[in-house]
Amino acid sequence: MRRLKIALVTPEHPNSPRHGGIARYLRDYAPALAAAADVVLVSTEAGEELAGVPQHIVSAGCLPSPLAPPGRSRRIQDVLRRLNPDIVEYPNWGALGCCDRGHWTTVTRISTPVRRGSLRPGLMPRLARPLHHFWESQAIRRTDFAISHTNAHILTCEAVYGQLPPVKTIALGVNLPPVEPLPGARGVLFVGRFEARKGLDVLIEAWRSLSAAQKAGLTLHLVGRDTPGRSGSYLRDCLRDDPPEALAVKVHHSLNEAELARLRQSCHIAVVPSRYESFGMVVLEAFAFGHAVIASTAGGLPEVVRDGEDGLLVAPEDVAALARALARLGQDEALAAKLATAGRQALATRFSVARMVEASLAAYEVAVAGNTGGEEAR
Repeated sequence: MRRLKIALVTPEHPNSPRHGGIARYLRDYAPALAAAADVVLVSTEAGEELAGVPQHIVSAGCLPSPLAPPGRSRRIQDVLRRLNPDIVEYPNWGALGCCDRGHWTTVTRISTPVRRGSLRPGLMPRLARPLHHFWESQAIRRTDFAISHTNAHILTCEAVYGQLPPVKTIALGVNLPPVEPLPGARGVLFVGRFEARKGLDVLIEAWRSLSAAQKAGLTLHLVGRDTPGRSGSYLRDCLRDDPPEALAVKVHHSLNEAELARLRQSCHIAVVPSRYESFGMVVLEAFAFGHAVIASTAGGLPEVVRDGEDGLLVAPEDVAALARALARLGQDEALAAKLATAGRQALATRFSVARMVEASLAAYEVAVAGNTGGEEAR
């Protein structure tokens, strides 16, 4: 079997200090894929080159984000024509494939659509969202094959975009060796943007409802970037102007990877209370650090966390259920340890990069075989 030439297109550079979920999985996936294929990274964000993966940085331009996708997509097409790949993989995020008309086979790995993201306050975000959705939909219509992180996410995307191209479910994988917690580690950790989709308001209300005895010896650590809210700050809206320390909450707005790793080692519970997740990369990171995970049943999370086996699941927006789960794990160290051990086993067996690469290569071959190709086909 010949080696495929694959261009991985991304709006988030894997080595960007402000990376999101796409950058996080590409950091491990791209070098692992390069062992089996000729891989090049095409990014609209600058960053240090990954080992063994040549890159091309494409200017993001200076247009406002709702107007940016067509210009970015056309600049990317110029690079791709020079590279002449067999496969171009896009994310749906950023709609970078909205103007693709190349002869190559296109694959879109679908993460959370803009319509399922948080809507920031103000007139401009409300006006911008339909345009973002239009460009995303154009990119989906131009793709030959789609990859979803979970089965549940396929149903969401069909509801958002309409009919999808042929689609396969492939779980994300990461290279995260197990990290031992610090002796006596006790703490509750949330990592994610401070926004409605991530369920931060639900978590803070559940935490607020716990008694002093239930929170004894525990601190809720919040790690992430704030987003605009009614008061100017979404976090401030959630805290209702209470000082964080009065609620046994500590806020970490900006941590580098080493600092975040040390904080993770000091905690034993991780919470993912999202209103929607296509997958939930933060769960895999929690598994690696030996955390007992509490997650919502939103989106694809139940396909990552198995309730009662390697984590606890609660309904999204159910403050009372989340509070009960927090109290239960905070007081039952044996259960927390059991879930943490099972999570580490799940990471090694179900969410390895090797499995992701093997499944993706098989999907690429199916996509190439089924592609009639050319401008006329799209």
